[in-house]
Amino acid sequence: MINGLKQGILPFSNQSNNFPEPENLQTREQLWEQIKSKNPKLTPDDPKGKSKLFHLCCMCGFAKDVLALFEELHETPLGQAAYENVIARCLYLGDREKALRLAEELATSRLWAAAAPTQVRPMNFFEDPNLREFLLEPESLRRIREAALIDNGSLIRK
Repeated sequence: MINGLKQGILPFSNQSNNFPEPENLQTREQLWEQIKSKNPKLTPDDPKGKSKLFHLCCMCGFAKDVLALFEELHETPLGQAAYENVIARCLYLGDREKALRLAEELATSRLWAAAAPTQVRPMNFFEDPNLREFLLEPESLRRIREAALIDNGSLIRK
């Protein structure tokens, strides 16, 4: 797998893991107004409302708003795609350490913790273009490996 990453033969081998923000981005407040117009019963403090706002922000919001919403939703179970979106934005904003911490957290998520030792780990984790650089560096790969296999449960999201 690591040789495949080094040779660039995986699906995301174009060496560009940080895509620019799209044009015509909307602020968190503008996106909330869209949600509110369709779902008047939701409030910004409601986890369901925040979750909807997070996903809409991932599609057409600013990177800093996505990160802020992710932090607010930290106690809410989120899927792998949410982590991948946030990791991409951390890298886009230049916060590599936070992106690596999130990769560790993703590695210890219930998806990994639920797998038996003899099961194959999810390949899409290793194919994500934003995780590529972490998997090619010995120190970050060690951190991810330890988080995935030796974690004491502190990184697993409840």
